[in-house]
Amino acid sequence: MKKNTTALGGTVEISSAEGYGMSVAVGGECYILPLACVVESFLVRLDTLRSIGGGSQVVEVRNEYMPAVDLPAAFAVPSGRQDTTDRIMVVVESEGLRASAFVDALLGQQQLVVKNLEAIYRRVDCVSGANLLGDGRVALILDVGSLLRGSHH
Repeated sequence: MKKNTTALGGTVEISSAEGYGMSVAVGGECYILPLACVVESFLVRLDTLRSIGGGSQVVEVRNEYMPAVDLPAAFAVPSGRQDTTDRIMVVVESEGLRASAFVDALLGQQQLVVKNLEAIYRRVDCVSGANLLGDGRVALILDVGSLLRGSHH
């Protein structure tokens, strides 16, 4: 995506601030990735993914292979883009680990009011909290560190 934008004379810039997140669509659900963990996003052709042991996949990004995390599978949400040859991936980084995560759409950046999910529900793997969206829906805030530790095993 950055390469295509640059070729057209544009630029891609991501800034980060505490309390902000990038909202992404996975199936019909909205999830939040903390902006401090987002490195970049791009389109990837599905035929460029490589399978490795245990059913895991890796993707090559600028001569570096990294795990490809399938967010729809991780959260048991059907993807809204199964019939395409290209998928959107977001490179995330935390605790010295990097991976690319499949998402269906990039929805934008927003300021967060983080609610502790454990206090009102229970602990959920790979989720650090929840945020109430403007339309009344709840978006889960992903714990990128936990997500990445699981993808590197």
